Amino acid sequence: MRSVLATAVCAGALLLAAPATATPILPFGGDITVTPQWVEPGGEVSITLDCDDHEHAFVESEAFGEVELDGEEGVDLLVDEEPGRYAVHGQCGPDGPPLNDTWLVVEDDYPYGGVETGAGGTAMRVVSPAVSAGVGVLAAAAIGGGALFLRRRRAGH
Repeated sequence: MRSVLATAVCAGALLLAAPATATPILPFGGDITVTPQWVEPGGEVSITLDCDDHEHAFVESEAFGEVELDGEEGVDLLVDEEPGRYAVHGQCGPDGPPLNDTWLVVEDDYPYGGVETGAGGTAMRVVSPAVSAGVGVLAAAAIGGGALFLRRRRAGH
């Protein structure tokens, strides 16, 4: 039983440590940042591209068409489209890799801030499946260890 408990604790520790030490592998180039990501029709958004060279960089979406950055890191745009969710694509140049896409949401009366459900400090955080599995394994190991401890204590060992 001790070896099972030790194995469970080690497995949980490895699962918790793995996301912190893993290097993410991006299938494309850098990122596109849209600020704010929610906007009302007629609102303005700022879009920046994570490129080494912005000379021929461009960004495109059904929400605003295709826009060249002309050497600038970003651009401010007016969005006059109907409410909906629009993909935003970009590239650092005609021969550069495509950037990781993002979304722009055009909506009447779009939400501001976090969900109003109390303190909710973790309401906007995303937890990876590996972290959830690691916490579950550690919790199971703690419960199993506690049960083993109580069982041995009652037996008088």
